[in-house]
Amino acid sequence: MRATFVAAGGHFLSGGSVQITNSDLNSESISTLIEYNNFDYLVSGDMTGGGSTSTAKTPDVETYVAQMVGDVDVVQLDHHGSTTANNQVFLSALKAEVAFAQTGETNTFGHPNRETANKFLNTPNTIGATYTGTGVPAVPSTGTVFYQNEASPAGDDR
Repeated sequence: MRATFVAAGGHFLSGGSVQITNSDLNSESISTLIEYNNFDYLVSGDMTGGGSTSTAKTPDVETYVAQMVGDVDVVQLDHHGSTTANNQVFLSALKAEVAFAQTGETNTFGHPNRETANKFLNTPNTIGATYTGTGVPAVPSTGTVFYQNEASPAGDDR
């Protein structure tokens, strides 16, 4: 098994960096690629990515991470599946077959966000499979899969 720290504090393994400020400490998150044989898993904490509700002050760190990492099998959605992360470039570069969101049943933010879950499900994975709906999908036998560790506060299980 190998764990590679791809980004931390806005600095990338490739030598580049993104300007971050104290206004959004989530952009300092550590991004780790875990590899075991042919299995690749990416986890990046609360990393920011300029999602649909991001302000201009939120740096897009995750796009650079995804471009360095490329195709993975599993991704833990950034920032609990919120709309401030998990942009389309990030998801398209990763082509993950499975995504999951770390949430809490009592979270007051409604994480994971339905828009974010659908954005992942509608992004082609490595073999080109997608889920083309907008509601809660049935558990598929092939194609993309989305998991979360607890029920959503609104009962909108994914």
